[in-house]
Amino acid sequence: MARTAHVLATSFFLCAALSPAVAEVNRIVLRINDRIATLYDYERLKEDRIDAITRARMPSERRQELLARVGEATMRDLYDEVLVLSRADQLGVTPSEQSIRDAIDRSKGSMGIDSEEQFRAALLQSSMTLEDLREQMRKSLMLQEVISREVHSQIDLQEEDLRRYYQSHLAEFELPVRLRLREIVVLESNQSTPDSLQELATSLRQRILAGSLSEEDLAASKESGRTTGWIDLGWVEEKDLDADLANAAMALAEGEISAPVAARGGLHLLQAVERLEAGVQSFKDVESKIRGKEGNRLFNEELIRYTKKLEDSSYIVIDPPPDAAGFQAATVRDDLPADGLESVLSELGGGQPATEPAAEPAAIEPDSL
Repeated sequence: MARTAHVLATSFFLCAALSPAVAEVNRIVLRINDRIATLYDYERLKEDRIDAITRARMPSERRQELLARVGEATMRDLYDEVLVLSRADQLGVTPSEQSIRDAIDRSKGSMGIDSEEQFRAALLQSSMTLEDLREQMRKSLMLQEVISREVHSQIDLQEEDLRRYYQSHLAEFELPVRLRLREIVVLESNQSTPDSLQELATSLRQRILAGSLSEEDLAASKESGRTTGWIDLGWVEEKDLDADLANAAMALAEGEISAPVAARGGLHLLQAVERLEAGVQSFKDVESKIRGKEGNRLFNEELIRYTKKLEDSSYIVIDPPPDAAGFQAATVRDDLPADGLESVLSELGGGQPATEPAAEPAAIEPDSL
């Protein structure tokens, strides 16, 4: 305690000697136990978030919405990070130098970086130094280890849980009629009349059904600009087609060819190459999808419970900037797309512990908070 008081006193006198601008930048906006975050930390995170929002593809209304609350979202992320990093300190989670080097090497590989020149260029583009990168990596590995140890470990998702979800959500896995379609289009032109188009389309259909339309004949017709060749539309559902084409297509049995259908570009002759009737996907076909969806739901629920427990057991002092004052009510995340070196590095590790815990970390259970 005496050492802590001495450090705090020293920090106070140092800050008092700084210029007002420097003192403001170093102002503490958040303290959780022995972890602090300064206004500088907040502003840097906010700049990164603004950059990500600006570069992301999204409707302008959505972009303006995110920019309007960027301060609150930034402070919320900073708060969550410091909260978990403080727990990492309690657990003695310390990434090894080798784990940091390995994670950086993995990031290089995932980004296709195979030379030091490319690596330095990537750092420069992200406005990062190597030390910035190493510190960010260290924090990322600490967060990853704590979440893996104390949140993921609490999630127990059995096959019977997945089957129960499947049985109670069968409508979610219904599949409509699907067709693998191809078509020939008799093309409209200034020289053609509705009657001549209909006559050519009917003639083509009859020749296809009779098996007398050769590839050479179709190629010649395509060359003259009167028709297209066969166009493969792939697997389609009713919702994928214009109404008139959908009505004609959905009535086709496998192998059948429709009567000429007027639609964009001319008269369309549709052929159902394959047809799959409506049905419900099997459990095995959707098991991984259910596992991901339910896993995410349980993880989010457990993470909320966990962070609340951390909050209740922590010493917390908050002095947010004015534009982040309401951050504690900002519970919705922005779901920004991963972009740039920083976001790639934050996802490293693949869920594998890459840290060196304290002497006996297994003795520390979540319920001991």
